[in-house]
Amino acid sequence: MSATLLDQTMESQRLAKEASNPADTIDSTQAHAGRVAAASRATTARPVRFMLAGGAATLAQLATLSMLIRLGWEEVPANAAALLFSTQLNFLFSATFTWRDSWNVARENTWRQRAQLIIQRWLRFMAAISATLALNEALYSVAQRVMQPLLAAVLVSAAVAVVNFALIDRFIFARARRVQPGTPSALVPARKERTS
Repeated sequence: MSATLLDQTMESQRLAKEASNPADTIDSTQAHAGRVAAASRATTARPVRFMLAGGAATLAQLATLSMLIRLGWEEVPANAAALLFSTQLNFLFSATFTWRDSWNVARENTWRQRAQLIIQRWLRFMAAISATLALNEALYSVAQRVMQPLLAAVLVSAAVAVVNFALIDRFIFARARRVQPGTPSALVPARKERTS
């Protein structure tokens, strides 16, 4: 049974159950409205949390770079190590701060399903960061030819941050749905709730 057909069948069963008890329908509607309002607040604050987490990871990278150079490391390996460290820190901040609400339903899954979800998200996060790093370097190599290097770095970083946010929001930390019996994986992204 396809996921869409399964979703439709489950929705039909839920509606039939609600129709049998009007009091449950009111409670369910109020609970749904509360979830939509909470999701809206989380979505509004998310870009600010994204900037704060990215800023903290950048500061950690710079501090690590400075420390490693003072310890005698060469600049390029020191920068690579600092970048690797800050990327892991950025994933931690993204998972626990910026997109913390994306774990709500996943908490109801088994520990194995949660571990699988964390690993999948980490792998996708590393792939997205690698892609946006390559994009940043490509855009910077062009931009620095037509403007001052520092201005080019700032503008390119801002543009790539928007791409990075969209990738992470849509493909890495999309809210996980509760696993239904017969569903092969806990890692099916939730459909976006519509507020109309």
